[in-house]
Amino acid sequence: MKSKILLVDDDPYTQQLFEGLLRSDDVELRVAGNIAEARKEFDSADFNLILLDQRLPDGNGLDFFKEIRALRAQQVVILITGHADLRDAIGAVRGGCSII
Repeated sequence: MKSKILLVDDDPYTQQLFEGLLRSDDVELRVAGNIAEARKEFDSADFNLILLDQRLPDGNGLDFFKEIRALRAQQVVILITGHADLRDAIGAVRGGCSII
């Protein structure tokens, strides 16, 4: 059975990087460039892992993370960001998110 991973990031370089790292016969990788696309993907499948950017063109990844938790409390989410903020990091970890 393939692992399903959802990457939510608007940066083409980051998308390419993770696609190169994660694409294999054992992984089904889906990519969303914004929260609206991510919601559609999230609603269409159960994922083993969601890699979620904090800053997206149509909203904050932390807000989407809260939506995810409300719907699937056990969903594994790793927050990725190039714009670290200590308060956001603390809030995300307390909410059950891992941060890269």
